Amino acid sequence: MPAPEADLRGCDFSGIEFVSTNLAGANLAGANLSKARFSVANLTGVNLAGANISEADFFVTTLLGVNLAGANLTNANLKHAWLPDINLARARLSGANLYGVNFRGAVLTGANLSDTNLIGAELAVANLKDANLSGAYLYDASLTGADLTNANLRDTTLEDANLIGAKLWEADLTNATATRAILVGASLSYANLTDADFTDANLQNASIDNANLTRTWFTYANLENASFGASKVFRGTNFAHANLTGATFGFQDLLGVNFSNANLTEVDMLPNVSLVGADLTNANLTNALVAEDLRSANLTGANLTGASLDRSDLRDANLTNANFSNANLRDANLTNAILTGAKFTGANLAGVIGYTP
Repeated sequence: MPAPEADLRGCDFSGIEFVSTNLAGANLAGANLSKARFSVANLTGVNLAGANISEADFFVTTLLGVNLAGANLTNANLKHAWLPDINLARARLSGANLYGVNFRGAVLTGANLSDTNLIGAELAVANLKDANLSGAYLYDASLTGADLTNANLRDTTLEDANLIGAKLWEADLTNATATRAILVGASLSYANLTDADFTDANLQNASIDNANLTRTWFTYANLENASFGASKVFRGTNFAHANLTGATFGFQDLLGVNFSNANLTEVDMLPNVSLVGADLTNANLTNALVAEDLRSANLTGANLTGASLDRSDLRDANLTNANFSNANLRDANLTNAILTGAKFTGANLAGVIGYTP
């Protein structure tokens, strides 16, 4: 069997069993270790850069300080492996079993982690820039402070994952599932969130500027003080029952967006936000700064107490049973709006068009 610190570059150890073997410090760069089995082995400080370790099995093996840059770990079994701060840049791990693995602080830039099992994995402060995590299963994984800039997260499962403070700039989360995920303070600027599901997720103070939110689901999500900055694409976005207290929007077309039963208390939708045809049924807009363009919007049963609606265009809007108590409707246009049961107690109606108190 190979000795510690041995120079074994390019050697063929495919299918070999390494039981209680000490390989500490060995150089196995470019070696063939496909289908090898490591059991209670010591690989501390081993250089496996560019090695073929596909379908290998690591059982109770020490891997501290191992260099796996560019290695092929396709379909390898690294269940519960302890690999903090490891270098896996550009490594291939597609289909690998990484259940409960510890990659805290690991360098995984450009790594292929597609279709991997990362249930309960520790990836806090890991560098995953440009990594491919498409189809990966990250249920209950920790990605606190991880850098996922430009990462591929298409069809990825992030249920109950912890992404507090994670950086997801320009990441592709198309069709990703992030129900109940924690994304407090996360940055999703310029991310593609098409068909992503954030139901019941916590996105407090998250930055979602310039993101693509086509058919994104935020139902029951906590988006308190979230910023949607200059995000332009909101087609089919669903905020039903979401908490958007203090959230900010600006220069957006929210055509047909679903805000039904949402909490929009003190939300800022100025300047130049359009809510044409938006569904605000039973929404709470107390003290909100509301968009000026609300043509054909559905505000049935909405609470707009103290809301700022000066110069708002509410033509053809459905305001049935809406509460405008103490709201500012100065110079608003209510032409052809449905006002059945609407309440205007204490509202500022100076200059209002289409409604006579």
